[in-house]
Amino acid sequence: MKKKSLALILLIISIILIGLNFKLDLTGNVAQGRYASFNIYTIFGFAFLIASFILFISRKSLDLIIIPLGDRMMNRAKKAVDYGGRNTRYMISGEIGKAELKKSQRKEVYDYLRGKGVKPKEIMVSGGKDSKGNIKCSFQKLKKLNKLEDMKNIGISSSPLHLDRLEGYVNNLKEEGKID
Repeated sequence: MKKKSLALILLIISIILIGLNFKLDLTGNVAQGRYASFNIYTIFGFAFLIASFILFISRKSLDLIIIPLGDRMMNRAKKAVDYGGRNTRYMISGEIGKAELKKSQRKEVYDYLRGKGVKPKEIMVSGGKDSKGNIKCSFQKLKKLNKLEDMKNIGISSSPLHLDRLEGYVNNLKEEGKID
């Protein structure tokens, strides 16, 4: 069950439980509402209400966000930083051309991440010559560094069209046995 659905169900249950304890007197032209008593329904109602609010405002951060280089790479980097949490690591993926490191796209994204407060130990770099190669190299590097077991929630920062292609690449690489 998705977190938002569970939060909505808990919210509805809490309203019902709190409502069970609310008396409404309609006499003449005066409507009065008051609590009958503070009992177990009220306690559970407020507990479910608090739990639903926590579920609504909480979000699970990713363990790793892969940022593919190429067109709109700075938009990808911005989205990655916006979505990343305290413990998120970032992987800059790709080698575009033969530019020296100081002028490369990898350096631009690295500098952007550093400027946003991401520590150097939280940034990894992998390379590939195209999108499929970037994904393959990224997962191979994680496997080589024995980081894949620690990182269960991995995201890719990109546009929806590009993500569809990347998802296809990931599925193909899994079928070929090149990544797990």
